[in-house]
Amino acid sequence: MARCWRTIRSYGHRNVQSAAGHPETGQLRIVEFGPLGGDELNPSEAGR
Repeated sequence: MARCWRTIRSYGHRNVQSAAGHPETGQLRIVEFGPLGGDELNPSEAGR
């Protein structure tokens, strides 16, 4: 179990539809679809 935590970038996302790295910074960005609209583009923070 301890080994898998090294591969998890972040957790708690409700409905991830896409993920991509920023071309200049490499920061992971995640697109989540809201249940009634309200879609979000969120930066991923390691450990959150």
